[in-house]
Amino acid sequence: MSLKGILNIKSPHVKKYLTNTSWIFWDYVLRQGFNIFIGIYVARYLKPEGFGSLSYASVYIQLLQPLAYIGLSSIIIRDLIKYKDKSNEILGTAFVFKLIASIVSLLIIACIAWSLNISLSGKWNIVVASISLLVSPLQIIDLYFQANVKAKYIAYAQQTSTILVGALKFFGVIMCFPLIWFVCMIVIEAVITSLMLAFFYKANKQEIKKWRFDKQVAQTFLKELLPFVFSGFFIVLYMKIDQLMIYSMLDATSLGIYTAAVKLCEPFYLIASLICSSLFPAIINGLLISREEYEHRLQRLFNMLTWLAIFVSLGIQLFANTIIQIIYGTTFAGAEVVLQIYFWASVFVFQGVIASQAYAAEKIQVYSTFYTFIGAIVNIALNLWLIPLIGVKGAAFATLISYVISGVLLNVMFKQTRFVFKQQAYAYIAIFTKPKSLLSAFYASKNNTRKIPS
Repeated sequence: MSLKGILNIKSPHVKKYLTNTSWIFWDYVLRQGFNIFIGIYVARYLKPEGFGSLSYASVYIQLLQPLAYIGLSSIIIRDLIKYKDKSNEILGTAFVFKLIASIVSLLIIACIAWSLNISLSGKWNIVVASISLLVSPLQIIDLYFQANVKAKYIAYAQQTSTILVGALKFFGVIMCFPLIWFVCMIVIEAVITSLMLAFFYKANKQEIKKWRFDKQVAQTFLKELLPFVFSGFFIVLYMKIDQLMIYSMLDATSLGIYTAAVKLCEPFYLIASLICSSLFPAIINGLLISREEYEHRLQRLFNMLTWLAIFVSLGIQLFANTIIQIIYGTTFAGAEVVLQIYFWASVFVFQGVIASQAYAAEKIQVYSTFYTFIGAIVNIALNLWLIPLIGVKGAAFATLISYVISGVLLNVMFKQTRFVFKQQAYAYIAIFTKPKSLLSAFYASKNNTRKIPS
C-alpha cells in the first residue's frame, strides 16, 4: 500500500485508517525481514543443539502467554474506543490484571522448569527467559495506540527494540558469547519495547501515573476474559506443543533443526492474517448487501489465498534443499523436509484464518474454539505416535494433518459452518473454473448492486 495512494483518497476517515494499516503492514515486513536475517546468523553460530536449547527456553513463555496476557486485548481496545473518558481506569485495571497474571505465569514456569529432568543451565535458561513476562503488562500502551489509530508509535517502539536487540545479538556472535546471552535478549527486547511505548505514550501527553484500578471495569473484564484465555491457550498449545515434545522425546539438536525450518514458515503464515484483517470490512459490507454477495466475496478470498499458498508451497517443494543449505548450511540437514511439509500446511492455515473471519462475521466464534481444541488433541496424539517413528518429520506431518482436520474437515460437522467447508473445497478448483477471481478485487457482483444500508 503506497503513501501516494493513501494521499489521493478524499475521505479523511478512510485515509486515516489506511495510513494506520500501512504502518502496521510495513512495520511487520521490516521487522520480520530483519528478525529472519539475525535469526539465521544466530542459528548458524549456535548450531542445531544451541538453537534448539534457545527455542526450548522460550516455548514455555509462549505456552503461558494466554494466561499472562489474559486475552483482554480486544476487550480493552473496544472499551477504550467506547469510553474515552475512562481510559485511565481501563488501562490501570488492565495493568493490574496483567501484572498479577504475569507473576502467576512466571511462578508456574519456574516450578515446571525445576521439575524437568534437564540440566541446571537448561532450567535457568527457561526461568531467565520468562522474566520477560514481568515487563509485558506495560505493553498495554500498545492497545491505547491501536484504539486511537496511532499505529506509527507502535511501529517506532517495536522497530527500535528490534534494531537494538538485533545489534546486541550480532555483537554476541562476534564476541562468541555463550547461550545465556541470547536467552537474555528475550528479556531485553521486552524491556526496550515497553520503555519505548511508555516514552511515546508520554509524548502524546498521557501519563501512566494517572492510571487507576476500577472495580466496575474489573468486573467487566472478569465476565469476558475466560473464553479468550481458553481459546488462546488451545491455539498456542496447537502451535507450540510439538516443540516441547521433540525436545523431550528426541533432543535439542532435533529441535534446533525443526525450529530452523519453522522460523522460515511463520512469517508466511501471518500473511493470511494481514490480508484477512484488511479485507474483513469488505466481507462485512457484503453481508450487509445480501447473503449472496457476502458468500461471493468470501469465496473470492478463499480462492485467492488458497492458490497463493499452493503456488508458494510448490516453489518450496522444488527448492527447499537449496534454501536450507544456503541459509543455514549443512549442519541443519533434515530441515528441508520439515520446510516442505510446513509450507503445505499453509494451504490449510490460510483457509482456517478465512474461516475464522466468517465465524466472526456471523458471530459463531464458539465453533472456532471447539475446532481448535479438537485440533490440539489430534496434534498431540499424532506427535506421540509419529515423532518416535520418523523424528522431526513426524512432528511436521502431525501439524499438517491437524490443520487439515481443524481448519477444514471439521466444518462439515455443524450446519452453521458447512457452507464454509463448501467454499474451502470449491477453492481448489477455482483456478480451472474462474482463474480471474484469484486476483480480482472485492467489488459487488452484478446481481447484487443495491446500496449498503446505513
